[in-house]
Amino acid sequence: MILFTDLVAQHEELLSYMVMPRYGQNLEAFFEKQKCSISNASILEIIRGTLSMLEGVHAAGYSYNDLKLDNIMVGFNNRLSKEYTPENVFAGASLHLVDFGFATSFVDKKTGLHISQEEVETFRGNMIFGSLNQLNFLKTSRRDDLISLLYMSIYMLNQGKLTGIDLDTHMVNTEAFKLARKAKQNHTMDDLCCDNAQIMKKFANEVLNLKFKEQPDYKKLDKILCEAFSEVRDHCETNSSSVEMSDDEPMDEDSKNSI
Repeated sequence: MILFTDLVAQHEELLSYMVMPRYGQNLEAFFEKQKCSISNASILEIIRGTLSMLEGVHAAGYSYNDLKLDNIMVGFNNRLSKEYTPENVFAGASLHLVDFGFATSFVDKKTGLHISQEEVETFRGNMIFGSLNQLNFLKTSRRDDLISLLYMSIYMLNQGKLTGIDLDTHMVNTEAFKLARKAKQNHTMDDLCCDNAQIMKKFANEVLNLKFKEQPDYKKLDKILCEAFSEVRDHCETNSSSVEMSDDEPMDEDSKNSI
């Protein structure tokens, strides 16, 4: 709160200001500029960085619920290569998770315990990368963010494609929603982790079998990723980019997940 004094009118007025950090481009814009083709080293950097940011959100007792490349931004002073390179283009860059408008707490405020899974009236999230649990109007938890990370990873590895999901921008929301849900209901592991994304099968098996209240093993998931991207394993020895969350926002049951 800032006290502002009007010297002419000789009166005081309280004004509120919001100070927000300035970031560079979002990753969806960068991905499209690269014609949906970036190196595995760069994809691994994004996945591991996002996993770390989600762990931070979860540690605060929240599920993020709206994971997509549009909501991950690079630092304002970071300069990314405009040409394709097999190297990690995010080396030395910072990644930032923004827009917490759909975040929800998975902790009961009265008891301090994990909430129980219940139905919700309205879908809140991203229908392309949202989990089937979200699309079935169920409350979300940590596992759903990790399932979204899986979908986002496959999307990048397969150059902007997800099996059975038409990303036609001319489709109305209700049609797109029904198509995305039907595709995720019918996916087999081979359907989902196809083509370049076959390396994600072990990660997929891990996150798709998490229970609603289960605490994810983030270190184990990170290790699985490094093993999957074996050709860029050296990159896992160090964290070459920094990651952080934007601070403009606070930070049947337990049945086996469907894909």
